[in-house]
Amino acid sequence: MQSGEEVRALRKKGKWIAIAGLAVLVVFLSLFAAAQRPLKADGITTIAESETLIIGLVNHGFWDIKLTDVAVNGKWRPAQEVQLIVSYTLHLVAGSGLEEDPNIKFVAMDAMKIHPKLSTEEVQKYKGSTDTPIGYGIRISSEDKIEQITIRYNYMGLPFTKTMTVDQWPASNF
Repeated sequence: MQSGEEVRALRKKGKWIAIAGLAVLVVFLSLFAAAQRPLKADGITTIAESETLIIGLVNHGFWDIKLTDVAVNGKWRPAQEVQLIVSYTLHLVAGSGLEEDPNIKFVAMDAMKIHPKLSTEEVQKYKGSTDTPIGYGIRISSEDKIEQITIRYNYMGLPFTKTMTVDQWPASNF
């Protein structure tokens, strides 16, 4: 049998092992999230006769993405000026005719999270359903020619930044 002091020493040691294990887990999850960079652009459309840009966005990660800020040519825009496009259909978000499609919604950039990309089977299952979005994008209007877009977002509670040069896309879509 162990004495009371030995039992207390083992409990104290066990607590430190648990704390160290938790710290290692937090560091591992942070490094995993940082290595992913899950937000990608899958298309860019400029609307003729205006300085409006539509960028299709895809979450290649495992958790939701929350857009927080968007800058055009280095100037940060209020969330109300950047629209998040949410598609419940197979209509490409970076395509044309978005306004006429009843299965596409335009909301404030920070109104919804971008869910992870659906599998082909999930897309077929949910197309036309207003419960599960299939595609996402953002629409940005500017008085000046849009040359560069910077998107700040949170993934797994960590902040990330993605910068794309419009005339170098897809090469700038790292």
